[in-house]
Amino acid sequence: MKIKSIGIIGGTGQLGRGFAKRWAQCGFDIIIGSRSTEKATLFVNNLKEGLGNIPGEITGGDNAFACKADVVVITIPVESIDSLIAPQRELLMDKIVLDTMVNLKFGKFIKTNLIDGMSTYEYLQTVLPESKIVSCFKTISADLLDGDEPIDQADFQISKYDEAIEISNKLSSLIGFSPVRVNGRTHAHTIERMVALAIQLNKTYSGSHVGYLLKNLQL
Repeated sequence: MKIKSIGIIGGTGQLGRGFAKRWAQCGFDIIIGSRSTEKATLFVNNLKEGLGNIPGEITGGDNAFACKADVVVITIPVESIDSLIAPQRELLMDKIVLDTMVNLKFGKFIKTNLIDGMSTYEYLQTVLPESKIVSCFKTISADLLDGDEPIDQADFQISKYDEAIEISNKLSSLIGFSPVRVNGRTHAHTIERMVALAIQLNKTYSGSHVGYLLKNLQL
């Protein structure tokens, strides 16, 4: 499957901005999705001013508009899944959907919560049963992704769809990650808990961008 366009639901956040910049620089057309077309359009205009000439085009619209892309990335807060993602179920049918969400609970010590006993990845499968979902890009720092520094971190990916993993691997590798396929959906929550650990360490050690790096892994 050859892809040209990437839609980002929740694209006006820092994570969405980082993805948009890096993938547009690789030549993909990016569609930023938001609750309102006006907000997305303003965001895109501001973003493009700082990027100059890039090979990919960046446009903005509502979340339904972003779902028209070849691949759709979800970067919204977990609590908005039912209100923002469930209504797009038909538009996302048979599409590759990249799930970057983690259900975090902040306090003195950061932890993750299950949703009805499920990881975020497993819960999203119940919301979008006809979509090809990949759990990916969860352990990355939004500050690092949104910056200009090279990325050299592992990207743990889970999916039961080989085609979806192939696409997510390509998108991950192009912007500097080392994609690693993890077998077994039961490990989805393990990976999400690794996010809580990374954020806790970033809080403890100011200015750090804690991630995970695997060496000598034969991919």
